[in-house]
Amino acid sequence: MVCINPAYRLYELEYALNKVGCVAIVSAESFKSSKYLKMLATLAPELNSCEAGELKSEKLPHLKHVICMGEEKTNGMHNFSDIKTLSEGQDPQKLEAIAEIFNADDIINIQFTRGTTGQPKGAALSHHNILNNAFYTATSMHLTHQDTLCIPVPLYHCFGMVLGTLCCISVGAKMVFPAEVFDPVKTMEAASAEKCTALHGEPTMFFTELDLPILKDYGLPALRTGIIAGATCPEELMKRLISQMGLKQFVIGDGQTECSPINTATAIEDSFEVRTSTVGRAHYNWEQKKLGAKNSPRRWHNCQLW
Repeated sequence: MVCINPAYRLYELEYALNKVGCVAIVSAESFKSSKYLKMLATLAPELNSCEAGELKSEKLPHLKHVICMGEEKTNGMHNFSDIKTLSEGQDPQKLEAIAEIFNADDIINIQFTRGTTGQPKGAALSHHNILNNAFYTATSMHLTHQDTLCIPVPLYHCFGMVLGTLCCISVGAKMVFPAEVFDPVKTMEAASAEKCTALHGEPTMFFTELDLPILKDYGLPALRTGIIAGATCPEELMKRLISQMGLKQFVIGDGQTECSPINTATAIEDSFEVRTSTVGRAHYNWEQKKLGAKNSPRRWHNCQLW
C-alpha cells in the first residue's frame, strides 16, 4: 500500500506513482478544489479508450487499474463497489497460499515524506515496523478496548494511519473520524457525542480547538489521553489541555516517517515539567545511539532524552 497525499499536484502524483511502480490506485472523484479523476485522465489520457484494468499509459507505465469511489461509471476505471465481484469463482486457497510466503519483515506500506530537499521521499515500512509502533503507542497511552479515540489527523500520514487506526486495531479500541479534513468544530462535536477518551493532534490543531468561543459548551468529561506530535508541546498549551479539556494523561511523541513514526515518547506518569521540556524516552523495542564527547557511540535503551 502506498499512501498518496491528497494535496499533491500533477507533477507530484506522477512522480510518486512512477517512483514506486504503482499498479493500481483507489481514488475519490474530487475533494474541495482537487479533481482527482480529471488529474488521472490528464496524466493518462489512454483511460478514455481502454477497458477497466487494461490501462497502458505512456506517462504512468506501471499503472493498470484505476478504481474510483462512487457509483458513476467512468471510462477505463473500475468502481470500488465492483471490485469484490472480481474474485467470484476464484479458489480461496490461493489467498492462503499467497499469505504463507510473507513474513513480518516484508514491506507493507510506503509513506512519502517531503524531508528537507528535493522530491518527496518514499519511506518503506514493514509489518513489524508499523504494528509494533502502533501497539506500543497504545501501551504508552494505556489504551484498551474500552477506549474511544478521536482521529482528526490525516490518514495518508503515519500519524493517522499508524498512531490512529492501527493503534486502535491493535487493542480493539473504537475509532471516531470527525470529518474528511480537520475541522475544529466537528472534532469537538464528535469527541463530545461519542464520549471519546482520547484525542490526537498537532499543537496548532489543539490551539485552534481551545480557542473556539463555544468550547465550554461541549461536554468532554471522558477525555483523558491522546498524542500531541509534529512539534514540542509548550507549557501554556499543556496547561490549557489539562484545564479546559481534561487531558491529564497526554503523551508527547517525537519521530519521523522513516521510523513509522514514533522514536521517543513521554509516559503518562511523567511530571508536567518532563512532558513540556523533553521528547520523552526511547520508545519500546527501540535502540538509540548518541555520539559521545570522543565520537564514541553510546546506546540508549528506553532512556530519558533531554
